Amino acid sequence: MNMKEFKSAWKSCFVNGNIHLHGYSYPVDQEKITTLPSDLHATCKMSSGANGTNTYEGGSFAIFNLPDLAEIPEGVRADDSFDVHYCHSLTTLPLSINPARQIGVRHCNSFEKFPAGNYRAAYIGLEDLPKLNSISSGLKTNGDLLIRRCPSLASLSNIEAWNQLLISECGGLKTIGHGVKTGILTVAASQNFEALPDDIGQTVSVGIIVTDAPKLSTLPAVNPDWTILDMSGCTGLINVPDQITLRKSNARVHLRRCTSLENLPLRVVAHEIDIIDCSSLREITGTVKVDLFDAARCSSLMRLPDDMNIGVTLNLSGCASLTELPNNLHVGGSLILRGTGVRELPDDLSLGDNAWVDVRDCDGIRIPQELIDSGNVRLMLPSNYEVIPAREVDHPAP
Repeated sequence: MNMKEFKSAWKSCFVNGNIHLHGYSYPVDQEKITTLPSDLHATCKMSSGANGTNTYEGGSFAIFNLPDLAEIPEGVRADDSFDVHYCHSLTTLPLSINPARQIGVRHCNSFEKFPAGNYRAAYIGLEDLPKLNSISSGLKTNGDLLIRRCPSLASLSNIEAWNQLLISECGGLKTIGHGVKTGILTVAASQNFEALPDDIGQTVSVGIIVTDAPKLSTLPAVNPDWTILDMSGCTGLINVPDQITLRKSNARVHLRRCTSLENLPLRVVAHEIDIIDCSSLREITGTVKVDLFDAARCSSLMRLPDDMNIGVTLNLSGCASLTELPNNLHVGGSLILRGTGVRELPDDLSLGDNAWVDVRDCDGIRIPQELIDSGNVRLMLPSNYEVIPAREVDHPAP
C-alpha cells in the first residue's frame, strides 16, 4: 500500500498536513495497521500573512495506541514533529524520520534501539521504554536528548546533544563512556551509576549534574568554564580533583549530602559552594574564595582554612564539632554560627558594612567590644554572652 492508497483508506487521519494515527480518538482499526507505506510524509507548509509574516502549518506525525505496528519503514518523514506512544510491537525507528522540532518515543514496550544519525530536532525524548538497551554510537542532535525510565540502558558513548543530555531513573545505567559531548550533562536518580569519563572536562561545556548516585566514587577533572557542578546525594563520592576553579561569575558547586566525602579540594573557587549535610567532612584546607558558602550540618567539620574570603554569606549552622573560626576570616554579608561549638569571635574577624552575625544559641560566647560597638554590624545574640574588652593602644611617650 502506497501513501495514496493509505490516505484513501484512512482519510480522517490526514488533516492540514498533519498525520495522526490514533487507536482511540480516530476511527482507526488498530488490528489492520501493522506497517506503514514508505512514502508517508507529514508535510509542513508555509504561508505569508497580510503583514508579511510567515506562518507554518502541518508537519506533525503522531502514532498512538497501535499495538500491532511492528515496523516504520525507511522513507517515512515528518517535517515538524514525530511522536509514537503505546506501540508495543515497534523495536526501532528509521533514519528518515528527521523532524525539525521534536521526536518523542514513549511507552513502547518492545523498543530496543534508537538509531544513530544527525538529527535536526531541538528535542528528542525517550521515556518509559523497558527494553531500550542501545543509543547508537554516532548520534547527534542540535538540541536536548532526554532519556527517562529506560531500565535496560547500561551505558552511553560517542553521542552529541548540543544543548543538554538528561538521563533520569535509568536503574541499569552504570557508565557514561568517552566521546559524550553536550552542554549540560544530567544523571538523576540512577542508583547503579558508577563512572563518569575521564575526558568530561573537555566534552561537556556548561556543567554536570549527577544526583542521588550512591555508587559514584570519583569526580574527574572539571572544566573551569562550567557554571554548574552538582553532585548532590552522591553518598559514595570520596575522590575529587585537587582543584575546582569555576571562573564564571554565576558558577555553583553543590556537594550536598556527599556523606562519604572527607576532604574538599586544596583550591575551590566559585560563586557559590553548597556542602550541606556532608557529615564525614572533617577539615577544609587550602584556598576558598566564594560569595556564598553553605556548610550547614557538617557535623564532623572541625577546621576551616585561614584567610577564607566569603563575599556574601557563610553558613556554619549545625557544625557542632567546629569550636573556633579561622584566622583572618572575611565575611561580607552574613555569618551564621547557630548550633556550632564556637564560643569566641576572633578580633581579626573582618565583616562588611551592614553585615550580620547570628550566634543566638552559642551560650557564653565571647565577643570583642569593638564588634559590640560597631554601628555597621547587626548581632543576633544569645541570652548569655561575654564581652571581650577593647585592647588598649600603646601611645609613645612624649
